[in-house]
Amino acid sequence: LIAIFRILFVYNGNSFGELPEHVKVLKWAPQFDVLSHNKTILFISHGGLKSVKEAICTSTPVVYLPLFAEQTHNTAMAIKLGFARSLNKMTVTGEKMLSVVRDLLDNNTRYQRAVQRVHDLFLDRPMNSHSEAVFWTNRAVKLHGERNPTFKRRGMFLSLNAHFYLIHLLMIAVTILIASKS
Repeated sequence: LIAIFRILFVYNGNSFGELPEHVKVLKWAPQFDVLSHNKTILFISHGGLKSVKEAICTSTPVVYLPLFAEQTHNTAMAIKLGFARSLNKMTVTGEKMLSVVRDLLDNNTRYQRAVQRVHDLFLDRPMNSHSEAVFWTNRAVKLHGERNPTFKRRGMFLSLNAHFYLIHLLMIAVTILIASKS
């Protein structure tokens, strides 16, 4: 079943040796362009934020294999939204990978509908990006260089006490001191 599909694998490690004709290993590929191609029906990724965004923007169902950091959270979100499946990096086998890929291929319409719905929600904005850029540029011009707190993060105005949670650290230190005396 998988042999009827062309597979692009981006990998920068040691050579695999002989591979089937339908598998092409590349050191680099323009990911967004590949995902945008009308024949791309499935994406296998680690689940980084950029990969999730590109999958949504190109309406491509995904198999995620999260490795670290935010990837597990991103994967859980994609699964909850219905456009992805995942594999555990500690227990993945060829059979498990094939089973998950087959599920996405066999139920492609369902996964495609789910990712298209998320894509449509993602692009549903009160104004397009050009209009938003014009709005913020005009606003900055109207202010004539005045210091405007709406352009700054609120965290910039916190006291050192609030910024570093000093009161909490003090409470912990006092608790430890009292506990060590008893």
